[in-house]
Amino acid sequence: MPYATVDRFFTTYPKFSTVHSGTMNSFLVKASAVIDAHVARVLTVPVTPAPELLTGLCEDLAYIQYLRRNSMEASRDSTIDKMYADCMGLLDDISAGRITIVGSGGVALSSADLPWSSVRDYVPTFGVFDIEDAKVDNARLADDYAERGYDVASLG
Repeated sequence: MPYATVDRFFTTYPKFSTVHSGTMNSFLVKASAVIDAHVARVLTVPVTPAPELLTGLCEDLAYIQYLRRNSMEASRDSTIDKMYADCMGLLDDISAGRITIVGSGGVALSSADLPWSSVRDYVPTFGVFDIEDAKVDNARLADDYAERGYDVASLG
């Protein structure tokens, strides 16, 4: 489900009200997927109910995608490029934790909503690749040793 509705999009961008609602909805769905790909690093997606910030981003990204797909002028318009760069910069700031999304009722959404992981900040020991490529993250070993009260220098 997209973060913005077609009706809301047409209110924000009234000159597009002649576009078929199914077509516009597909652009809103694609824009929402881009948003989810970025914010999934810090929030559980989809974020429901949709915060105003994500709704606005969804509308703007759908607008940009529609123009780029259907207008030759859009590919040469630096305003569209700047708008896209601004949207992506905002998504990068959200995913890096520099911007906190505020949900309904003024409540800040946080990464506390994510499942806790003991290896979140470390290189995984095992992955989807060959077992021969598995390795232990030395930073994790040092942190585990220090947490247990051992002398980290003894790791050598």
